[in-house]
Amino acid sequence: MFGFVEVTEVMGNVCEQSGATEKVIPVQDPVLGDRIGVSSSSRLFHEVQDIVDLAGTAGSSSPPFRADRKITRLALDDDPADAVTSSGAPKFVGSYGKLMSFMRKCLEADVVSEKHFRELVSALEDLSDSSDHIKHKNRVRHLTVNAQQLFSGVSEKEIVDGMGLMEMDTGPQPTYKRKSSMNEGSFVCEDEGVTDIAELLRDVGFNCRLRGQNFQSDIQAVTYGFTTPYNLVGRYSIDPESLASWVSAIADQYQENPYHNWMHAFDVYQFIHLSLAVGGAGEFFNFQDILAMFCGAIGHDVAHGGTNNAFLINTGAKLAITYNDRSVLENMHASKFFETYNVEGNSFLKHIRVEDFKTFRSKVIENILATDMSHHFELVDKFNERVANKQETPFAGMNSTKDDRDKQKETKSDRRMLMQAFTHMADLSHCTRPWDVHKIIVVCLEEEFFCQGDAEKEFGIPVSPMMDRSKDSAATGQTFFLDKLVRPLLDPFCTFLHAENSSMKTVLKSNLISNRDKWAELVEKHGRLKAKELCRLEGPTSSEEA
Repeated sequence: MFGFVEVTEVMGNVCEQSGATEKVIPVQDPVLGDRIGVSSSSRLFHEVQDIVDLAGTAGSSSPPFRADRKITRLALDDDPADAVTSSGAPKFVGSYGKLMSFMRKCLEADVVSEKHFRELVSALEDLSDSSDHIKHKNRVRHLTVNAQQLFSGVSEKEIVDGMGLMEMDTGPQPTYKRKSSMNEGSFVCEDEGVTDIAELLRDVGFNCRLRGQNFQSDIQAVTYGFTTPYNLVGRYSIDPESLASWVSAIADQYQENPYHNWMHAFDVYQFIHLSLAVGGAGEFFNFQDILAMFCGAIGHDVAHGGTNNAFLINTGAKLAITYNDRSVLENMHASKFFETYNVEGNSFLKHIRVEDFKTFRSKVIENILATDMSHHFELVDKFNERVANKQETPFAGMNSTKDDRDKQKETKSDRRMLMQAFTHMADLSHCTRPWDVHKIIVVCLEEEFFCQGDAEKEFGIPVSPMMDRSKDSAATGQTFFLDKLVRPLLDPFCTFLHAENSSMKTVLKSNLISNRDKWAELVEKHGRLKAKELCRLEGPTSSEEA
């Protein structure tokens, strides 16, 4: 049987992984971190200490918590009584596994009751789940190594320019107007060559910049995606009028920024729908996952003011104070999502069970928080690491989880990670669109950057990288950004697209490489001009003329 010294050492590893000690890097999500990292770990530690004392195995005083052991965790399900999943994989490994083994021995020796055992395992599951919200120091060290390998052979200037593009949340300035009436007649698709909504949602070359003019058609297109091919409306008894009202209310709160506007939200939604329905990735999720991703895409940037998190924090904005400088915009978007949902007439999921809605809400929040670019490397590293191990530990049973609750529980951790990765990839999906679409969006993004730079000058604070319109260009950082930041996310993402739909993954990768090369070619030919100027020198395209 375990001695107390060994048990407390294991507990130290578990607590440090969960953010329970002062040695760990602060939790990214203060709400989840405080609830799970403090109360659950504290409770679990004291309970285990009591068990050891009762069993007569207590040794000398416990050693200090260790911070040098990496904890590895596989997918968990919601039944704490089982030690392995249906595929035979252990639920808890490393220190979690040792602690689980200790508690089982206590159960077998009648040191604890079955009820007490289940409560302890529940606390352990809380701790293991919380690790997804923490920058564990071993993980950060691993990321540093990966970044060094990734950036080898790249000039310092390219890195500075490319990293500047990671601040995707920037600048005001209206650039378009839209009709906002819900009663403007039947659906009329504005995309040349696209004759119906279904085809629009299946278009790999979708141009979101042609949306936003006929608001009624946008609402119809979005709500149509909830009916086909997954029939989410029927499955969750969604009131179509309430759904349309919520989508309309969310869309109305998108400001007329050059980049972060309703057209961008539509773009993200279309890419997720395309990836799941056409790319076949929908088989890796249950229906509620799909619902959460669709809804999260629609609201992921709602009420965006046009400046990024750094700007809000540096200027002491009310939002930064409200959300304690942590994923400020993303927390605000999630809050606006549900604030709008709670308005009378917008609660389209009012017929589902309370517990199901809580789960849906948690998924939406996690997906929106995953769009914070400051977490990019952490998410990409975790995603690549999991995909690299899929031969050893397959995404077992995930293609049949939609109607199987046991398998849903078993694959919960994997599905949560995939939802976040898919949402993050969709948020960057313009990088995989055809050149004529992608370049226009970069020009819009560049203008947002410059608008924030103008505001920073007015505030008398340093201008952020890539945001000084007197000398910067979004074009100069594109080669690095596309190749070194987006591609490492796109590659594992494409492994979830159907083999029979290999043409889609080929197009996405080909477009990204083509866009990268085109920016490099324009910069080499014309110098460090603004993206807008470079595109003008290239000449007009059919998309721009439209």
